[in-house]
Amino acid sequence: MNCIEIITVRGADKDDFEKALKFCTQVSPGLETKEFVNLNIYRSSGYGSDLSIHIHWVLESFSPKKSLLGLRIAKGLNELGIVSHTLWIDQQIIAGKDT
Repeated sequence: MNCIEIITVRGADKDDFEKALKFCTQVSPGLETKEFVNLNIYRSSGYGSDLSIHIHWVLESFSPKKSLLGLRIAKGLNELGIVSHTLWIDQQIIAGKDT
């Protein structure tokens, strides 16, 4: 099953994005597992201090929970602003078919 953790941060100023980017690159190495697929970081087009971190996972069993990587990133970015950390599970809906 595919899932994605989304960590969003509303920072106080535009410099927070660079701080968050640096933090994520320091935390992520060495935490890769067979379930880990990738990590993407997005900057808001409307607010330069808002960012969204997406961690993609593939789980072999149905025991969804936030990852160690996601928890570390959310905790570390807490000092930069308001943090939201959610876990989403792909429902694998295929166009034209009921699943």
